[in-house]
Amino acid sequence: MSAWAVFVVLCAIYFLSLAVRRLYLSPLAAFPGPKLAALSNWYEFYYDVIQEGQFTFHIRELHKIYGKAIYPVSHFIC
Repeated sequence: MSAWAVFVVLCAIYFLSLAVRRLYLSPLAAFPGPKLAALSNWYEFYYDVIQEGQFTFHIRELHKIYGKAIYPVSHFIC
């Protein structure tokens, strides 16, 4: 197997294990919220940069959907 193939396989294993950890094994996984947001900070990036600063307002909408405590990005609860 070539070095690139090994690299690709190791990267895939790393990202898969990271996803399992964040979605199922993290203490924060018990809180409700969008699963895509729990996986990475790209969810926040999309609403802050692409949607030009709408993440704060989107959090308000997430509270209406999921309740008081939500898991809007991969590293904190609000």
